[in-house]
Amino acid sequence: MPVLNYALLTSVVQSHSENDDSEFTGEVQNFVERAELRMTRDLDTYGTVLWAQTTLIVGDPFVTKPSVALVVKSLNIMDGGQRYQLLLRTNEWVYNYWPDRTSVGRPKYWANWGRPNVLIAPAPASSSLAELEYVARPATLSTANGTNYFTDYCWNALFCGTMIEAMMFQKDYQSAAQWEARYQQEVNILNNEGRRNRRDDQQVPENPSGSENNLREGQK
Repeated sequence: MPVLNYALLTSVVQSHSENDDSEFTGEVQNFVERAELRMTRDLDTYGTVLWAQTTLIVGDPFVTKPSVALVVKSLNIMDGGQRYQLLLRTNEWVYNYWPDRTSVGRPKYWANWGRPNVLIAPAPASSSLAELEYVARPATLSTANGTNYFTDYCWNALFCGTMIEAMMFQKDYQSAAQWEARYQQEVNILNNEGRRNRRDDQQVPENPSGSENNLREGQK
């Protein structure tokens, strides 16, 4: 079996596209990057999940997200040797729960505050350690970085996603639609794998937010 890496990906994309023009070749890197970013947003898998820690500032209700974070999945704080999971709420709910911005305590809830920040309520009364679980794009593939999570575990989807971009570049919209259909099949397979990894009692998928199990049932 050939080594699944960036070099092989660019080679098979060029071969399937039947295009060795220098302009096309120069764009292959962009095809791959757009496919990677799309996959990061389309996939629901632990393979794109990372963790980061930061120290809360007393009286400051804002936590800065990592710059690469696309989705924050959970927020925990460590206080007095114990780990507490904060519950996700909307901004409006947090405003109503915590109308006095000067009050402090052990944070119980969090909400997204624009793109770069998380709002926690109430503001921390101590400089506890906070841990964010978030979704981020794996290290971008390139000649200097030949492999990542996508090449190792999502090769078919990555290949199909890159071919979509290649066909769109060539204005071959019929072929792009065919590759799109194959891409969606591969993404569905990977997302079903993600649901299986979250199963708690082999009955229904576990909702990572901690609320009722209302996630879409997948195949066993």
